[in-house]
Amino acid sequence: MLHIVIKSELNKTQVVTINHFVISGALLLGCAVFNFAYQEILLVLIILFYPYVDKSWHFVRKNIKPQRTTLYFLLLLPVGILMFNQAVSTKVVVLNLFLAAIPEEWFFRAYFQTRLQYFFENKYNYNTTLNGALSITISSLLFASLHSIMQANALLLPLIFIPSIVFGFIYYKTQDLTLVILSHLLSNIILVTVIDKNLYPF
Repeated sequence: MLHIVIKSELNKTQVVTINHFVISGALLLGCAVFNFAYQEILLVLIILFYPYVDKSWHFVRKNIKPQRTTLYFLLLLPVGILMFNQAVSTKVVVLNLFLAAIPEEWFFRAYFQTRLQYFFENKYNYNTTLNGALSITISSLLFASLHSIMQANALLLPLIFIPSIVFGFIYYKTQDLTLVILSHLLSNIILVTVIDKNLYPF
């Protein structure tokens, strides 16, 4: 088991265990590949609770500027307009929020991407920009692969990968989980209403 000692922003020593990257990725890909009852529920449970298995990881909540609430509103506004015009149902929005945007950003950005960034920083001593680029790219590849496997459509890989890169960059620059969740929600609703309603068959 490979351990890497790191110092967090709170100046506390943390330990990054590379096994957690492998195990969590293998669990998710395994659940995506094999079809079985309650598959989606199990995937959501894994991405919600696996970060807590990594005892050395702690979510650090940043102090968010009050002005950012305006940006939150602007992200929610198009969703509200689509709901008002009945282009998308309230059920689809709620399920996308609680079964997709929240759990996926919690795992892929707040946990997986952050852990990868720490790993590259301390194992290979890369500069900050390269650490960020590698962690965003790898977590986005896993994110997009899961979606394309679940939908059995390889063409979805670039369609999901590109927004995931954007979500990763937003989180890398702001560390604002709420902002990236709302960005993810808006992206999903646009995909459902404009591109393909079967992408999220809720």
